[in-house]
Amino acid sequence: MQVDVYTTQICPYCLTTKDLLTNKGISFTEHDVSFDSAMRITLIEKTAERTPTDFFNDQQIGVFTDLEYYFDAQA
Repeated sequence: MQVDVYTTQICPYCLTTKDLLTNKGISFTEHDVSFDSAMRITLIEKTAERTPTDFFNDQQIGVFTDLEYYFDAQA
């Protein structure tokens, strides 16, 4: 499974998301959009979210609370 995590350096939910994935043994690719305005704009256009978000196999899971719900639903 390809997991992409779009983050910023000042987002506490990004840190929590990375911790959750690590604790579940899921490897991920982090894309830091902190200083990449083009990537941030692309992300906003793709997701309609202004906050960093997560994708599994190019399917948007959402922000951290959505990720928690995703794992709860899988249990």
